[in-house]
Amino acid sequence: MRLFLTLPLVALAFTTVAACGSSDTKSEFDDGGTGGGGDATVDGSGGDGGLTIPTGDGGISGVADAGLDECADSNAKAALTPLHYVVLVDRSGSMCFKPDGYNAGCADPTTRWQQALPAMKTFFEAPASTGTFASLMVYPTDEACATGAAPVGAEEALPNASGSLIAALTARRADGGNTPTKAAVTLALAYAKQQQAQLNDGGKTVLILVTDGKPEQCSEGPDPAAISNDVKAILANAKATDGTQTYIIGLAFQDAGLKANLTTMAAGAGTAPIFVTSPTQVQQELAAALAQIRGQVLSCEYAIPAPPNGKQLDPNKVNVQYDAGDGSPVATLGKSQDCTTASGWRYDNATTPTKVILCPDACTAAKANTKAGVSVVFGCATIDGDPR
Repeated sequence: MRLFLTLPLVALAFTTVAACGSSDTKSEFDDGGTGGGGDATVDGSGGDGGLTIPTGDGGISGVADAGLDECADSNAKAALTPLHYVVLVDRSGSMCFKPDGYNAGCADPTTRWQQALPAMKTFFEAPASTGTFASLMVYPTDEACATGAAPVGAEEALPNASGSLIAALTARRADGGNTPTKAAVTLALAYAKQQQAQLNDGGKTVLILVTDGKPEQCSEGPDPAAISNDVKAILANAKATDGTQTYIIGLAFQDAGLKANLTTMAAGAGTAPIFVTSPTQVQQELAAALAQIRGQVLSCEYAIPAPPNGKQLDPNKVNVQYDAGDGSPVATLGKSQDCTTASGWRYDNATTPTKVILCPDACTAAKANTKAGVSVVFGCATIDGDPR
């Protein structure tokens, strides 16, 4: 019986499926071994080990039968890398404006703020957010140029069925004055770094900034372009030193200046801002933007379980399989450490791996297919390169 761990993309923990292998095959947890072993060979030269199949969802291809049945002989547990969002929301006075710039007051249902609230609610409560976490920050706080160092909504598991996050956001009505983006981003990144340091689940923290305002005035000075360059440098430094990735959503409508400012900022994080541009579809476009970011950062990283006491993981005896969930054959993906095989997989570290990571095409297809399952098979010689 084949050993595999089925890893659905919407769950954090996965059930181990035990397997029985031949008595003379080795476990993937060899005593210090780093190579060799395993009975599986795939060279496309005959038999059923070289059959290449497309999975039919994004061009992923793999080996339909990699001959792993006989050599997989142990079990373990594995988990997706959890995601922790820090959501920073602009509550400056202009959020009480309508998309056309008319100051209608925060109670008006057509204002940016009132349309943003249900979009944020959709994001926090969506079943697609299962397995992720979010905390909420706003800026400015009670005074026109003040920013807060602590979140107004402590981290919650998503989907946030209690509605506590959106309740915290609703309570901080958008009448906070100006837009001290530089100070707010600096504090949010510091909080994200603190959160990351406290994680014990192997997860990663990302920052999402939602804003409609040019970064200007207050103690930061009156030059939005200069402030945008400062924020760009701050985001780049956070990514390089702490690994914190930032995504920006701009309620920009037709404001070319704001688009330019936010594009500059996002460049520091190596991302592109997402703009809400329709004055009549604010809620829908913002909800779609948040969902798009969730899809971009949704983890395709699978933690390799710790070996038993006294054992060492043999990284040359790990294989990854993809099941499209549509009845088509399960495909064994080729290992491609540099991901030149975009439908393959790689390790986070080639010599001392802790995670299996799907390459771009495999990740994209898996995230787009709610029926898909990914399996990690241990104990057989790793199949390298393009499936043949």
